[in-house]
Amino acid sequence: IWGEFYKVVDCSDVILHIIDARNVPGTRCTMIEKHIAKNAPHKHLVFVLNKIDLVPNWVAKRWIGELSQIRPTIAFHASMTHAFGKGALIS
Repeated sequence: IWGEFYKVVDCSDVILHIIDARNVPGTRCTMIEKHIAKNAPHKHLVFVLNKIDLVPNWVAKRWIGELSQIRPTIAFHASMTHAFGKGALIS
């Protein structure tokens, strides 16, 4: 699996690191962050905090605050009726 990861990083300018808002420490892979920082510092790593609709607003806002100090961070949740996520967090 790491061989495929290295190929994708090599071919990419921007890497989206999808992190589940319900379990940020369990779904965040610091090995990916370290690899990109060490071997591909010219690549852009962006955190995407996914499923923010499944956690309380204060939890999502806190994680966005913490993660955005490290890398650019986007809050996201898929919705048929509200395509742009929680308005309070984005605005």
